[in-house]
Amino acid sequence: MGIKQYLRVSDLPASLRGALESVSYAKVDIAVEAQTEVSIRALGGDGYQAFAVIVNLETGQTGTHWGSWGGPNAFSSDTNPVDADGRMHAIPVNGAAITGRRGGGRSVLATIHVHPDNLAKLLPGDTSELSLRERYVLHVYDGIKSSYRAEYLRFIKGRDALVMSLVERGYLKRNSNGATQITTAGKNARGDGNADRYRWDLEKMESAS
Repeated sequence: MGIKQYLRVSDLPASLRGALESVSYAKVDIAVEAQTEVSIRALGGDGYQAFAVIVNLETGQTGTHWGSWGGPNAFSSDTNPVDADGRMHAIPVNGAAITGRRGGGRSVLATIHVHPDNLAKLLPGDTSELSLRERYVLHVYDGIKSSYRAEYLRFIKGRDALVMSLVERGYLKRNSNGATQITTAGKNARGDGNADRYRWDLEKMESAS
């Protein structure tokens, strides 16, 4: 796995937007990983069908491969790369691969894989670094259900002002009814890990300060 960033689908080149539309990807943003090689083999899993879309970023030409529903099975074709090809393939600078799955009663999940030399061309210019407290709050809003967030945030001093600051800077967004969620910029700024990874250490830091 390489460097991962999140980009708004509307900000992607037309070739990638078209490829995502072809597999009915409907989310506002998508994970983009920078790596020199990728495997297009994926296990669809029970109730899921995996896919891989190969994209030429210069010409817009695409090639789509669908796996078997439920993943590889005794009847899968040996020539189906999503079911059978476990090799790592080099990603050319002018190319990209989209891997993901559909089904299971959920929206389509997908990740874009591009060569590291191409990632910089896709990224926004803001690379601001946030404090541990700010990144923790972003992880809470990204990975914790709304009914549990109060428990995760209770020990953060000045949490209301901190959340509002993140909203004002575009890392979170708040609807008119008060519902708050993480934005694409927030996903990029939060860093690796999750709320549980930082919770106990941060709680000790907050208590000691």
